Parts: sequence; C-alpha cells; structure tokens
Amino acid sequence: FLVGLELSFDKIRDVGKVAVVAGIGQVVFTAAGGLILCWLLGFPLMEAVFLSVGLTFSSTVVVVKLLDEKGELDSLYGRIAVGIFLVQDLVAILILTFLAGLGGG
Repeated sequence: FLVGLELSFDKIRDVGKVAVVAGIGQVVFTAAGGLILCWLLGFPLMEAVFLSVGLTFSSTVVVVKLLDEKGELDSLYGRIAVGIFLVQDLVAILILTFLAGLGGG
C-alpha cells in the first residue's frame, strides 16, 4: 500500500509505451517458457497454464522499495522498471482471472 503512495503515475505514464511493450513481452516469453517446462514435466494443460502465468509476477514492491532507498525511483530506468512491473502484474492478474473463469473457479 505504501508503495502506491510513493509512486507518481504522471512520471510512469511518460514511459508508458516502453513499459507496455516490455511488460507484455516479458509476460509472453516467461509464460511460454513456463508452459514448455510444465509440459515437459507432465503437468495437465490447465495447471501448466496457471503455473506459467504465475511465473510472470514480479516483485514490484521489493524493486520499488530498493529503487526508493537508492534514490533512483525517479530516474529514467527506475520509472521504466516500475512501469514494466506494473504492466506485468496487471496482465498476469487479468489472465489469471480469465483462466479462473474458464476453469470453473
């Protein structure tokens, strides 16, 4: 909660295009890699999909806190990193919500 109070969404919005492209790209590549790994390990398809999407979550709170402690939260790379992490988390939550509806809960 406190992390959200420290963030300036205007500053993050300035790097929005980079954050969206990189965030979605990371979700796609990580989920695909996780899905392949789960498939090789013999997981059922739906479990493999849930696990692979779950792998895409980042430690947004930890990274924001570290950037803040170093005084680099407002730097260009700090804003881009936070934007990417927020996009990753949002996309992963949306996908998991959609999958939960498909899987019946």
